[in-house]
Amino acid sequence: MTVTLIIKLFLFIAVYIALFTVNLIIYLIDRLFLLNDKFIKIRIYTLSVSSTVILKILRIKVNVEKINIYDKNSFIISNHLSYIDILIISSIYKSSFIGSIDQVKNNKFFGYLALISGCVFVNRKERINIQNEIKEISNKLKRTSICFFPEATTSNGSKVLPFKSSFFQCIKNSPNYLKILTINYQKINGKKVSFENRDLIFYYGNHMFFNHFINLLKQNTIEVLITEKLEKNTNLHRKTLSQNTYNQISSNYIPII
Repeated sequence: MTVTLIIKLFLFIAVYIALFTVNLIIYLIDRLFLLNDKFIKIRIYTLSVSSTVILKILRIKVNVEKINIYDKNSFIISNHLSYIDILIISSIYKSSFIGSIDQVKNNKFFGYLALISGCVFVNRKERINIQNEIKEISNKLKRTSICFFPEATTSNGSKVLPFKSSFFQCIKNSPNYLKILTINYQKINGKKVSFENRDLIFYYGNHMFFNHFINLLKQNTIEVLITEKLEKNTNLHRKTLSQNTYNQISSNYIPII
């Protein structure tokens, strides 16, 4: 390991431990005193600040193109390419996230952190409890923004994968707007992201997290563009809303070839 890599890894571990400790204390206070997530926004704010610091450690520069300005709670929809997406969205939008039980909650490294930081867990394999999950998400939307990746997995960047429409029901007949994000990773170490270097950023398939993260730490600079659009008409059928959102993200996404 180089000195720079060791420093980056040390700083990341320090931020992770600090974030975990603070959010665990707040989470336990919420639970012990039956406060019903009264301090959820504090935990999300802590996650946001930590994400911003980690992005600086990783030397990831994020540019945002905003078409509409809307700072109230939103249901955030985005394409999904890497765990870096979560850091980026958290740093900008201070949102909670929807994560799957099998991929997030059961993850030994991130599972507990996601739990105490306000993540809503859903079971993508068994849809028996989907109405209860939709109700939980709808209730949380009253207190904070929530981000959802409707592809339900990460992709290799060649295209935006088809959306799962179930959780678009959460926004129907809601006063919250739909905030549509398109994530484009543009450059890595000054070079355009391409088929040859995409695996240094994108996390998909059978990638091992530790090896991928160490390789990510070795990179000098990464540039990302977020294109944001606000959808106010959320009273459409969930499948129509899902397809419209998919079309908007696909039209703004630049495939990696």
